Amino acid sequence: MYRIPKDLDLSPIVGDFTTQLRVGQYDIQFTLGNINFAVASSIKLYRSGTLVTHWKGQGWPSSEFYDIMNTEVTHWKIIGDTIIAIEFANGMSMHLEDDLDQYESMNICFGNDPTSTIYI
Repeated sequence: MYRIPKDLDLSPIVGDFTTQLRVGQYDIQFTLGNINFAVASSIKLYRSGTLVTHWKGQGWPSSEFYDIMNTEVTHWKIIGDTIIAIEFANGMSMHLEDDLDQYESMNICFGNDPTSTIYI
């Protein structure tokens, strides 16, 4: 909805990993290091550049999401103003997409400080 800010700095997630995915009625939530993500829009997982699953806004994610758990983040980048790409040591890549125009697509909270939350 709001698009991804060009100055968004996710560098603290490099070297960290997630140990759990939390599934809400309309979102998937996970933590990488000290950064919490809640995503209500599309999440695409790629293995070595090939799309393996696509989650969009509701329902249970496919079992391929297990492949990003306990796997170190090696790199991240912002693609345009709509995609956050997170790459993992096992060849997986997760694309968080801001593809909702009527609602917030995701929120990203740095640490336990709710005032640091970025709404996208």
